[in-house]
Amino acid sequence: MDSFALSYLAGSGPITSGELAKGLGLPASSVTSLVDRLEAGDFATRRARANDRRVVEVSITEHGKQGVESTARAARDAMLDLGLDELPAATRIFARMADALSERSAALVDPASRDRP
Repeated sequence: MDSFALSYLAGSGPITSGELAKGLGLPASSVTSLVDRLEAGDFATRRARANDRRVVEVSITEHGKQGVESTARAARDAMLDLGLDELPAATRIFARMADALSERSAALVDPASRDRP
């Protein structure tokens, strides 16, 4: 989950823990420990919002950005190493992943869709 959180932070900019929880589809209570871990590894920071110090925002650090970029490079390199005979299986796997992510996204936007077949 930490890598998903980092990817989300990389694409979102500074956000509150509540916004991070909603974006990841997690209960707010579990995001505190998630952000604690990211902070401990210097992947993310918490800071008070400049215009409202009561609001604390989470943002990705340079170290966190490097981790996301490194992971993306490794995934890209792995895909580039696929042989022609492996492409049909890879296509099926990626199609399944895309379907699962699409369903997950729909459930986050519309919780009632979780119960639909």
